[in-house]
Parts: sequence; C-alpha cells; structure tokens
Amino acid sequence: MISNVALDRFQSYVDDVLHGDVIVSEAVRAAVVRHTEDLKRQDAADFPYIFDAKHAARVIGFFPIACKHSIGEFQGLPFELENWQAFIVGSLFGWKRIDGTRRFRKAYISVARKNGKSTLISALVHFLAMADINPKTGKPESVAEIVLTATKKDQASVVFNEAKRMRMQSPEISRISNVKYNQINYTHNEASIRISSSERPLSGLNPHAVIMDELHEWRTQHTKFYDTMVTGFASRMQPLHINITTAGDDSSELWEKEYDYAIEVVHGRHIDNNLFVFSAELDKDDDPFDECNWIKANPNLGVSVKLDYLREQANREKTTLVGQNRFTRFHGNRKVTAVQKAFDIQAWDNCAGELSDWSTADCICYAADIGGRDDLASVGAVARWTIGYAENERGDDEPQYRYECKQQAFICTETQRDLTTQPWATWLHEDRIKQAKWVITTLVKSMQESMEADNATQFAYDRWNASQLAEQLEQDGLTPIDFKQSCAMYNEPIREFLDCVSKGTIRHNGDSVLRWAVNNMTICKNSEDQWKPDRKSSKDKIDPIVAVLMAFRLAMIQPAVSTGSKFVY
Repeated sequence: MISNVALDRFQSYVDDVLHGDVIVSEAVRAAVVRHTEDLKRQDAADFPYIFDAKHAARVIGFFPIACKHSIGEFQGLPFELENWQAFIVGSLFGWKRIDGTRRFRKAYISVARKNGKSTLISALVHFLAMADINPKTGKPESVAEIVLTATKKDQASVVFNEAKRMRMQSPEISRISNVKYNQINYTHNEASIRISSSERPLSGLNPHAVIMDELHEWRTQHTKFYDTMVTGFASRMQPLHINITTAGDDSSELWEKEYDYAIEVVHGRHIDNNLFVFSAELDKDDDPFDECNWIKANPNLGVSVKLDYLREQANREKTTLVGQNRFTRFHGNRKVTAVQKAFDIQAWDNCAGELSDWSTADCICYAADIGGRDDLASVGAVARWTIGYAENERGDDEPQYRYECKQQAFICTETQRDLTTQPWATWLHEDRIKQAKWVITTLVKSMQESMEADNATQFAYDRWNASQLAEQLEQDGLTPIDFKQSCAMYNEPIREFLDCVSKGTIRHNGDSVLRWAVNNMTICKNSEDQWKPDRKSSKDKIDPIVAVLMAFRLAMIQPAVSTGSKFVY
C-alpha cells in the first residue's frame, strides 16, 4: 500500500476499481490491473521499470499547490485532482526506467465531453514546462518546449487559453513566467508553451512534450503534420507525447488507428511498455441511456459534468437516431458509425395524415432539388401555422409552430433505371413520380402552377445545378433564394425537422416516394458537428426529402405573423 498523503487519491482509485466500488469501463479496469501487475514485476529481469511513489506524490502535489481553477464554480480554488486524474498523473510520472527517466513516453487519454480534459492538461503543461526534473541534471528540464496541437488553431488555443488564465490565478507560476507573442515563457529554465496547428505548423521543433487535442478530428490529410509533431523528440531525454480526445467515428482515421492500438496494449494483447492508456468509455453492450452506465465514460460526474445536464441531453437526443449516436459518442465516449441514419421511420409514419387547407397557413415555402439523368428531381413544399406562444430564455413570448410538407418527384424518360420494376412502376402509375424527356422544363411548369395556386412567391434552389430552373421561374415573377449545399446551411433545419418529427408537430400526406427517400437518408457531419444530408452514403436517392428540408428552412425563418392574416413567402 502507498501511504504518502499526496497519493491517497491515487491509491483510493486503484482500490475502488479493483474492489468494484467505482463503476469503470473494461479499458479503465485493465489500466488499473496493468498497474498492479507491473508492481509485482518490478524485480523481474525482463521488466526494467520501477514505480517511484515519492516522485508520483510530488507531481500530484504540484497541482493544488501551484494551480488554481480559472473559470466556473471552482474559480480561484486550488486544483485538487480527482481520484481518476491522480491515477493518470501518478502513473505517467511515477513509473520510471532504471536510468531514472520516464517509463511512459506516450499516453492515450480519452473521456467524454465536459470531464475537465482542458483543465487537467492546462495544469499538466505548466508542470512539464516549469518543474519536470531532468534526472541527469537534477534540475527542471532546460528549454522545455511544450507544444499544444490540433487540426485547427482555434482548437489548439482552447488548452492554451486555459493555461494563460491558470497562470494569472497562480502567483507561483506568474512570478517565473511571462506571455509574449502568444507564447508562455518561463524565465528560470527558458521553457515555453505554445500552439501549432495543421493550418500553420511550426518547423524546427525540439519538443519536450507534444499534446494532441481532440484526436478524433484528425484525418488522413493530417498525417504529415502528425508525423512532424512527433519526430522532433530524438534529442530529448524523456519526451512525452499525449493524445487526449473523445471518441471518434469510422471517418476518424488517425484516431481509430491510435485507439485500436491503445486498447490492444491496455488489455495486454500487445506489449508496449512505453504507452499509458486511460479510456473511460461505455462498453460494447452498455445502454447509453442507462444512467448507471454514465460514470464509465464520465469519471468527473458530479464535479465538472452534472447529472442533470446529462439527463437533459439524454432526454433530447434519444428521440432520434442521429441524436442517439451523438449522445453515445460525445457523452458515452464510444465510437459510432459516421454513416448515421437520419430518421426513425416509425416516428415518420406516425406523422402521416390528411393535409390541412393551406390557404390558412402563416407562410408557404417551396424548394427544388435537381438530380442527374438517373436521379430524381423533386419539388418540396412546406406550410407553417402558429399554434401558440411560449416564454423563451429572455422572457419574451416566442411563437410555437406546426408544419405540413409535401413533394412531387420527376424522372427522365432516358434514365438507366428499370422503371418496370417495383416500386417504380407503381409510383409512375399513381403519378407519384412524373416521367418526362425534359425534366427541368416539366418541373418548372409544375412548380410554377403549384406556387401560383398556393400564392407562394419565393423558393430555395442550389445555384450549382439549378440555375436554369431559377432563371425560368424568376421570369415568371418568382424570387429564387440560393441554398448552398453545406453543413452550415442544413444543420439547423435538419435538427429542427427531426425534432418536429419526434414531437409530431409536422404532418405529411403519406407519400410513399417521400417515405422511401426519408428511409434512405443518412447524415454526414463536419468537424464542428454540423449536419447535412449525405448523398454519397445514403442507400438510394434522397432528393424528395432534401427538397422538403430546403423548403422547411425557408419556413423556419419567416417572421412571426402578428395578425390573423395569412403571410405567404
């Protein structure tokens, strides 16, 4: 047993995990078991590593002595490590080689969002810069370059900005450091903390430590940058490379490679005594919406991440398939597929019904989605009604809406599809899909007639493939609105549309073509978790629902109607 007071948290975590007093993931339990088994092997000839409890205690003790929280409810208070954090820090700095240098030269650390990653790393980089002892000199590492990296400068700046705020809170750190040119410099050993990103990579690095933040955002195109960051360690006696991240999806190529390797190592299926692994995550068969499992991925539950917050997120996200994946990934810290089906088809079917008299709507909006020769071309329409008011966060009355939608699909007579097969033959027979040699001409005429009947004047279109359509309808007195096919444009309407489906505040007429497209549609996301329809990964055509989503966005943003009169857009 370790008796040093500074290591009580460390040893408590080890004991609690081994005795089952704290619920952890299989990977975290494996990390604790690995530590205890390695303690038994310290005298073995084939295991040249020792655990230096005194040094582990010194490093753990650095945090509350030198560092204070800079934001939130704990602002100004000493940074006392939680037990799980003490285990990470104690493991990284307590385990040594026979020559006194660090055993672990690389670390994979993964927890769910809101679990204090940035705070922990911000304090850790200050230790690495100012107080990490070189075993040869017995003094703080000379000219210790600490580099914070990410794919984008804004992300790399998250930890750096927290480190700057933490410096201002600490007289001990401020006394021996300064900030110049977006760099924290230490005067006693010429150390520095700075940032680098793939947008503006640094050259000529000789880093003492490199911290790679949010590894799940790194893609194949970042491989060269990744390699550059980790190949400058050669002249350092005990370099440290830390990957800290939440889970990715199957498009997170570099993260997936690092994660798979880390899991193999921590479970002992591959031996790598240089790598430390701590992965707090939901296990494979865990229900992500079972509160009893949340502690596995959220070791800071009740501290930086609140139970009420997770409950609110779970209640909102569990209503849609996309939301379920989002919660599982970011709050369960478990890998999900990048190809995410957008709709719960049963929820969609529950929204079917007879459409209302659209002449009573607040607004009616149209959109056109034009495909290629073998694609569908579709016109979508959405009507909106005000159903009441609710007080928003500012205390203002905010209108509440319900919506209805419909679509009409078109296909070229020269399509390579076999239209004699089902369901295409039935759809053509029922006029759910209109076949025409000149699709755009037919679509323009149909759309003009429908908009005139609904007294609608503006429509959304994609100027990259529907400029001819826009020009023709504009000549008829209608106003085209350019709708860029980007995540930024689709993100809000997709989320709101899915929410309306789950709540039953949108109605459709049971159109089987639209249902087919809805069931086909998957979501793709950018690095900022903004969504758009994924044409490439969807199992078949999605043009009808895309057209409806474009029209829905126009309907969403129309001004509230202050009188009983109809507002048509």
